[in-house]
Formats: sequence, structure tokens, C-alpha cells
Amino acid sequence: MNKVKTRALAETSALTALSIVLALLSLIVPIFHMIAVFLVPVVLMVIGARSGLRWSILSFIVTMVLAGAGLGLLWQVVLELGPASIGALVIVLCWQRGWHYTWMLTLPPVVTTVLMLGAMWAALAAVGTSPLALFANNGADFVNKILDAYRSMGLSSAQLANMEATIRPFIEQMLTVFVGAAYVAMLIVNFITIKIAGAIMRRLHIHAYEVPDFVDWHVSQGMLYITCVAILIWYAGTQWQMQWLALVGNNLLEIGMAFLFIDGLVVLWNWLSGYSRSGWIKGLLVIIALYASYGVMVLGAIDLLRPFNRERLRFRK
Repeated sequence: MNKVKTRALAETSALTALSIVLALLSLIVPIFHMIAVFLVPVVLMVIGARSGLRWSILSFIVTMVLAGAGLGLLWQVVLELGPASIGALVIVLCWQRGWHYTWMLTLPPVVTTVLMLGAMWAALAAVGTSPLALFANNGADFVNKILDAYRSMGLSSAQLANMEATIRPFIEQMLTVFVGAAYVAMLIVNFITIKIAGAIMRRLHIHAYEVPDFVDWHVSQGMLYITCVAILIWYAGTQWQMQWLALVGNNLLEIGMAFLFIDGLVVLWNWLSGYSRSGWIKGLLVIIALYASYGVMVLGAIDLLRPFNRERLRFRK
């Protein structure tokens, strides 16, 4: 037992030191921020697979405290790396409990999104901006602050008008689907993190964080129903002039459409596999399909209503 604890302590200490270095680099060199967002959670997942969830939690606490205290930026480290790291701890929990891989893919992004929104809420409140007011006026005050900043740099009225015509619709659209878009983004980050950690664990001859290949994914039919309900909620909110209800519908619709797109992309990839084994050709065709995203969503909806036989698509002669 003592040997096991000694090994766990030694491995956790070494990997925690690596996490601290990555966290410090993310604060000092901006380009390392995105790298740290992926790799710090991966380190926690490796510790969890090797030594258990408790050691991962200990590593997370030590990393946040020492990296933040080292530069006197504790809250900045927690706000930037905390949500993704806690999401990694949820992944370790799902894996240790033996839950289905869909929980490992979908639950951590929920936790990460909630924490990220809380961190953004705190950051906005710290600079004197009310998050509720930001949503209430569709980001008008935020856009005006951006324009004032560029005006102080000496931009002409014509340049500011062109910039406003570009920025204002984008900000308004993003605010209406911000929560849904954040969840989809965290879903992608979570998937990449799991794949990196799984690859590392395979090199260590440990079966952990295994998810099916993309071609074998099956989205639940419930996502189609959620998408339909989201459309009804959005329509009701628009008709009854209830902004909060339309906001809920928009964000649910964003999430539902993302899952329909994923399912359609899986079907498309399997179908293309029946014609070509070349990954480059299939990848190129999928990139082209991204420009017809609504068509891919319709394909996903059809698959959820009447599932295609994936193996027949993939191995068609």
C-alpha cells in the first residue's frame, strides 16, 4: 500500500509541476493560453487514470494556487483554466464510475459552460458592466464602448460607420445564441481533450477514456424532439414578445441543430467511405459539405427518424 501511495505521490507531483508550468506560460505568453486549456485538463485526466480522482483534485488545487500565487494572479488563473480543469475532473468521475461514454462526452461541457458563464458574469461585474443589461439591450452598450475605443484611436466617421455595420449585427446574433454556442464549443474542446488523453493512456497500456470512432457515433433521437420543442419555444417567445422565452428557444435550437449536424456528418462520412478509402478525399468533401450545413442537418434529422444502416453505407461496393 505504501509503495502505491509513494508512486501516486511521485507521479502526481511531477505532472502537477508540468501543469503549473503550462499555467504560468499561459499567463505570460498569450499564445500558450489555448495550449494550456487543452493540456492542463489532459494532465488531470492522466493523473486520474493512474492514481484516482482524489489525486486529480489535489493536483488541480495545487496548480491553481501555486500558478496564481506565483504571479499574484490567482483569480485570473482560476477564471481562465478552472472551468476546463473542473470539466476534466467530471470526465475522470464518469470514467471511474463506469458510466456510458455519452455521459463522458456531454456532461462535462454542461459543467464547463455553467462555470465559464459564471466566470464571465464575475468578470463583467468587476468592470462595472451588468450582464443582464448587456442582454437586455442586445449588446448596444458593449458595441458603443468598442466604437468609442476606436474613435479615440483617430478612426474617421466613415470607418466607424463601416465597423458598426459589421460589429453590431454580429454581437446581437451572438448574444441570442451565446449559451448554446458556448456549450457546442465546450463539447468540441471536451472531445479533443478526451482523444488526447485516451491516446496518451494507450501509450501507457492503460484502457481509459475510450470513446467509439466518429463513424460509429449515434445521436439520440431525443435531440430531434428537443430541436422541435426549441422551435416552438422560440416561436412562442417571438409571438408573445417575451424576450427571455425566445432567448431560451434560440439557445436550445442552437444545441439541437449542432447534434443534428454531427449525426448528418457521421452519415455523410460513412456514405463517402463506400466510394473512397482515401481520408484526404473524404475530408475534402466534408469540408465542402460544411458550406451546406443545413443540408447536413436535414440528413441528420432523416437519420434520426429512419436510421440508415451505417455498415451498408460504409462497405457498399
